[in-house]
Amino acid sequence: LQARRPATAAACARAAMATNKEAAKTAEEPEGGPAPSSGAIVAAPNPQLLRMLRRAALRKQRVVEVLDDDSDEDKDKDKKKKTSKSRSRSRKRRKREASRDRQSNFTQQKMLDAIQRPIGMPFQGIRAGLLDVVSGGTSMGPAPVDEMGRSKKVCTRFLAGECPMGAECPLLHPGTPMDVARWISYFGKQPCKAGEACFSERCLYEHPHR
Repeated sequence: LQARRPATAAACARAAMATNKEAAKTAEEPEGGPAPSSGAIVAAPNPQLLRMLRRAALRKQRVVEVLDDDSDEDKDKDKKKKTSKSRSRSRKRRKREASRDRQSNFTQQKMLDAIQRPIGMPFQGIRAGLLDVVSGGTSMGPAPVDEMGRSKKVCTRFLAGECPMGAECPLLHPGTPMDVARWISYFGKQPCKAGEACFSERCLYEHPHR
């Protein structure tokens, strides 16, 4: 019995040392398991996992292409809107310029007709206008007066060549072509009281909206 006891104690000591070595080795190994040695065989990648990665990459590429296409379409729409707005403004500007040119030509023609018309000549084509208004002058000096010293207003229908009363008109008819031209020029610088509601091409007043 005394001979067996030392042998049993030695065996227990060896077992304890082996257990300590295994515990130390386990503590030194990484969490993912022991690193493969140079001679170890590396497992092949999973084909299903590779297919999933490829599909994910393709989906990402398609999303990027769709976003690029949307941005290009938005840019094209913005360009078309800007082009249509600029064209609309250009058309409106051309219409205003054309209307302004017609009004200017009409005024100039009336001034030329007044200069060339003999004094006392009866007017032709008498008809009622849309704006049968008369006014006196301010920037051309005091209002005209008659033989009795009473102030009188200038007949704009006479200036436009449309006064139906002729010499019986109670309003003032300028006596010389130069006076007629001066009054036409004066009224052409005054804003029309009807504003944008005036559509008469024979109106002598200024129309900024045309």
